[in-house]
This record gives sequence, structure tokens and C-alpha cells, in this order.
Amino acid sequence: MAKQKPDLAAALLRQPSSRGRSQAPASPVANQQKDRIGKESMTVFYVSEVKRQLWMMKAESGKTLHRMIGEALNDYFAKHGKPEIVPIEEDANA
Repeated sequence: MAKQKPDLAAALLRQPSSRGRSQAPASPVANQQKDRIGKESMTVFYVSEVKRQLWMMKAESGKTLHRMIGEALNDYFAKHGKPEIVPIEEDANA
């Protein structure tokens, strides 16, 4: 019979912290940045030239990547008759 592997998560919880107490795992919501609550991330993959050009435009404009992509999404929504729903905050240095 194969030996059962130890439960590492349980072992870590039993491990005393530097203050001599066990630490409960932090809630994922507690670790979220306040400006991310209620939002979801999206991952996309493009050729490296797309990323390079975006970073160059970011440097030239002084805008954040977040703002640039938000503007692009709003333009795309408008082009297809949809409401422009991405809020565009003013950049500190734009």
C-alpha cells in the first residue's frame, strides 16, 4: 500500500509563526486592492511587437496602460453601437 502524502497546507497552519501563534490563511478578498473589488482580470496574448508598441505609446503619451486600454475599449464599443462603459480616470501626469 502506498504511503499517503502529508497535507502540507495543514502542516503550515500548525507551524508556529515568529510570534509563536498559528496563522490562519488570509481571505482572498482581504488581500485584494480596494480599487480591484468588483472587477475581473483578463489575460490576452499577442505577438511581442504589440506589447512593445503599447509600451512605446505609453512612454510617449504619459498615460497609464490601464487608461490606454480603457480608451481603446470605449472606442471599440462606440464603433459597434454599444455604450462606452469603461471609466477613464485622469492620470496624474497626463
